[in-house]
This record gives sequence, structure tokens and C-alpha cells, in this order.
Amino acid sequence: MKLSHSLIRAEMGFLTLNLRLHPSGEAPVRSPGNFVTYTGELPEDDWLGALAGAYAEVFAQRPWNEVHRIDSVVGKVKRECTDDGCLTILRGNRDVPVGGFCWGATIPVEAIPPRAAAARGKAEERFQVLVEHLHQVGIANTSNVLYVDELAVLREFRGGVGPIQFVLRPILEYTVGRGVKPAIFWTSKESKILALAIYMGFVPICQIGEIVFLLNRDVTPLLKIAQNLTPEHVRMAMALTFATYQLTKWL
Repeated sequence: MKLSHSLIRAEMGFLTLNLRLHPSGEAPVRSPGNFVTYTGELPEDDWLGALAGAYAEVFAQRPWNEVHRIDSVVGKVKRECTDDGCLTILRGNRDVPVGGFCWGATIPVEAIPPRAAAARGKAEERFQVLVEHLHQVGIANTSNVLYVDELAVLREFRGGVGPIQFVLRPILEYTVGRGVKPAIFWTSKESKILALAIYMGFVPICQIGEIVFLLNRDVTPLLKIAQNLTPEHVRMAMALTFATYQLTKWL
């Protein structure tokens, strides 16, 4: 692990030393009402279709430039949002019903390659290197991790850290509530969210093609921040970790 990543982890631990974890729905900073979470169930068909449309729009843009059929995305959501999963939707407006989304599941490490392969349409063996990297940092095949399948906010709903904070927080609450601390997140090496993930305590552990996989060994500090700090104070905390990264990234 680079010094910059270690310092960011240490900063987050220090910032949250006196902050408490709260049960889902009881955080001091309330989630706005247009963020709706589903655990162990799926949205109604109309919302599934709107979610699929938002997904297709996000991945049609740079750096992805992908084409996704609505029915294929609906199938993906149904496959990935299982009993071990959590889905949060940012409800938008009449013209754009879904403005953002986050879903994933707590799964054993050994289940990651087939899951990633199905999502990306690649051979399962291609993702075995990720498992090997997790082994190197002491996370075994049978260890449970949060695997974040998808996280995105449409361009017109971005602005500040609030949308990301509230679309991500439910799955962190769900995960920590199940006694699971490590999380895996992936994105394009060209995506702006890559840097944001690093500022939130994620560490790049391997790159497979254009996809970078990142690990957060313990999402508890991140959840404390998301539960106890307003978006403005979260922005200030991220500004601190951003400065740390910029000053130390070459070390």
C-alpha cells in the first residue's frame, strides 16, 4: 500500500474516532426522502424500467461508451439484487425518474469472479487475479466482502457530495450491520469516481483491462462519516484526504 493510501486511512480513523455508528434509519444526518432503499426485494416494474434506463444512459457516456438494452439491465438487476443484496435509488423528477443508483451484495470472495464475469461479459478466469490479490492482503476465499456492483449519479443530479453520500450510505449500513467490513468497488481507470473512491479510503489493488478494482479493508470510518456529517462537512473531510493524496501520491 502506498504511503498516501495509508495516510488517508489514518486520517479517516482519526476524524471518526469520536463518532458513533447508528442502526439503519437512526443516523443523526437524515437521508432525504427521494433516496429509496430495497433489501431482499426489488422495486416495482415501473421503477425497474426507470432504473434500467438510467443505467443505460450513464454507461452510454464517456469513458464507457457502451450500449445496454433495457431488458438486459433489468435482468442484471434481478440477478444481482438477491437476498444478500441492497439497492438504493435516487428518485429524480418527471422527466428523469431515476437520478442515481447503488447496489451490491455481501458475498464470499470466491463468488466474485463469476459475478464480475457475468456483469462484464468476460471469461471468469480473467477475474481470478483479483482473488489472488485479496489473498495477498489476508482476505481468504470464504471471507465475506461487500461487492459494489454499480454506483452512479446522472450528470443532472450531481452537485456536491450529497448524492453520493446518500446513495452509498444504505449499502454500508446493510454491510456493517451484517458484521462485514471489507468492500470491493470497481470503475474505469478513466472515470472521475476513481479519485473520489481513493479519497474515501479505497485502495487500487489490481487492474483488469480498463477496469480498476479497489479495496477498502474496513468501511466503518466511511459509514461513520456518512451517518454523522452533513454533506458540507463530508466535503470538508474529503478536501483533507484529497490534499493528503496530492501531497504524498508520489511517495
